[in-house]
Amino acid sequence: MLNLLRADFYKLLRRKSFYVCAILGIIVACLSTVLENMTVNYSLQGMGMDFDSLPAMYRLYFSGVSAFSRTIGIAAIFITIMVTMFVASEFSFGTIKNIITTGKSRISVYTSKLIMALVISTIYTLLCALAGFVTGSILWGTGEITRTEYLEIFRMIGLIIAVEFSMQAVFTMISFIIRTTGAAMTVNLIIGTIVSESLPIINIVFKRMLSVEEFDVLKYWPYTYLGVFNQLEISTDQITQGLIVCAVAFVVPTIIGMFTFQKRDI
Repeated sequence: MLNLLRADFYKLLRRKSFYVCAILGIIVACLSTVLENMTVNYSLQGMGMDFDSLPAMYRLYFSGVSAFSRTIGIAAIFITIMVTMFVASEFSFGTIKNIITTGKSRISVYTSKLIMALVISTIYTLLCALAGFVTGSILWGTGEITRTEYLEIFRMIGLIIAVEFSMQAVFTMISFIIRTTGAAMTVNLIIGTIVSESLPIINIVFKRMLSVEEFDVLKYWPYTYLGVFNQLEISTDQITQGLIVCAVAFVVPTIIGMFTFQKRDI
């Protein structure tokens, strides 16, 4: 298992796409903060105001810390692209077949790829959040950070990474099932973007056509919690519910992925 992990780490670090996706994530995080600053300044100029004339309660929304919270979820799309490329290409290149013929267990192979997906998730999430923090600090200042806020920031990082872990477990499963980079990429991007955008429509169907008022499918979709967990103040109930959803979304696809990988021919 350790040999598989070392080999996967080596392959990941040798891939240009790993660095390209990381750089793109950083650029998008920086640009989103810069564009936000430009939009705010343009709006203030239209009202004959400047940033310093904003009330203190509004200026709190603009700081390195607030930019950190708004860019920490930007990495999601780049994580999905990199994880899919890394896993599915192993089938395209015949690497998986070669590894299995050397006597490595399929469970170990799957676990190694899943761990790499988690590593990519962690690195990209931290890079995008840091890029947002640095850019926001340059534009608006760091902001006052108390000990409580430090703890909340670390909690936010952990929760966002937990969301990414759960979704990347889903995307890893799909990559192992489809085994073709292009097709797996298409499916994973559809799930990560179009499906997320379509869930409110499902809620409308349940509420208006089926008269199920209490049902909210968004509560059971891990990516929903990217927007919930990226706040410094969040209730314990929201954290508990989100972590349960993420745990289920991580465990179930992992079991399905390992099972199908064990049963199918390579």
